Amino acid sequence: MIAVQASKEGLLADALLNDWVVTDYGQGRLALRLNNSKQKHLLPTLRSIVAQICGEGWQVIVTEDTAETAPTLAERYQQEALDQKESLKEDPFLRQALTIFNNCLLTQVLPHD
Repeated sequence: MIAVQASKEGLLADALLNDWVVTDYGQGRLALRLNNSKQKHLLPTLRSIVAQICGEGWQVIVTEDTAETAPTLAERYQQEALDQKESLKEDPFLRQALTIFNNCLLTQVLPHD
């Protein structure tokens, strides 16, 4: 995803983030399922970027089966953020701080040792 964003291919980055689902990733292959086939014209650009970064031996495998919809990258990132917020509620230091400063607005949490 970072390489696609660095290539300044905004439509491709948006498709990877919101419309396409990465179903498998392994040595020499990247498998995608297209939930929005209107973005199909961006696949050659993706293949080109993958070849530049990973080498010509990599394959981009595409399916358009939408029977089982897995989360997109954007949905995965959002869920990870929610999971992290939920896990913070269990942190005893944070609970103590929120008890002491009950009217505070929590803007950032940094790791502690």
